[in-house]
Amino acid sequence: MLNRRWTKGLVTGCASLVIGVAVAPGAWGDDRWGAGSIRCSNDSCTVSAAVPGSTSDRGAAPTAQPASTGSSGSSGGGASCYFAADAAQYVDLPVWYAQHCPGQPVDAATGFWGQPQSAAPAAAAAGAPAPPPLPAPAVLGAQAAKKLTLPALVVHTSPEAPMMQIVGIPTWAWLAPESVAPQTATATATNAAASMTVTATAQLNRVTWDFGDGAVVTCAGPGTPYDPSYEADGRARSSTDCGHTYLRSSARQPGEAYPVSVSAEWAVSWAGGGQTGAAPTQAQTITTALRVGELQAVNY
Repeated sequence: MLNRRWTKGLVTGCASLVIGVAVAPGAWGDDRWGAGSIRCSNDSCTVSAAVPGSTSDRGAAPTAQPASTGSSGSSGGGASCYFAADAAQYVDLPVWYAQHCPGQPVDAATGFWGQPQSAAPAAAAAGAPAPPPLPAPAVLGAQAAKKLTLPALVVHTSPEAPMMQIVGIPTWAWLAPESVAPQTATATATNAAASMTVTATAQLNRVTWDFGDGAVVTCAGPGTPYDPSYEADGRARSSTDCGHTYLRSSARQPGEAYPVSVSAEWAVSWAGGGQTGAAPTQAQTITTALRVGELQAVNY
């Protein structure tokens, strides 16, 4: 970077000095993206320009800046001048940064070539009101929880309905694993300065089975699917975590079947914004029917 300082005794004013900066890029060949600037005080001017071949200065885009803070030649006695590019110029080409002085026409002849500036978000004006604060994470957590969609419950028993259950033989009961997988939903809030996302998660907490004969069984999870290997020795076994053994036939029930209801309770939690919390539990119920019969011994 070349940095030179001239006093008023050496130059007639800032304007003639900047003209020298303006013609300099013509001698830089391929280094057309050099940047430069000029600042004048009450008794002197300082010019900065990219030195040809200087890799540290390539691509540095100048910003609109004051060219004078005091009286100096054509800078407009006492006025604060600055250099700025004409907005009508192509943004993908080197642009001309011309001198602007308050109360005077734009001095297009005075300035320097520079790299075009990328568009930047407009800064908040001094004294502008601050953006509204983001809602508390708990508020977004409640919103996310309301957006949760629980899967449809799928009931299984062994023997599998509509096959008849047998009096005195354990009935295994469970929900299909895919119907009780954890579910998530999100809620996001943004303002001019920040954004925040909170995720709500629903996980199966417990399942309550009303088997229709007066027995109500609460299971800590979805239940264990039946596998014939559990009874490989030929002995009937109860489910390890969810099931029921009927003691009476359903022959006298409406439709000759026991009405069965299955209610799933989901625990809901949320996390985001550096906080975690819980939301109200959610529940769903599905109904089915099970026929129960008795095995009769036949003597020959």
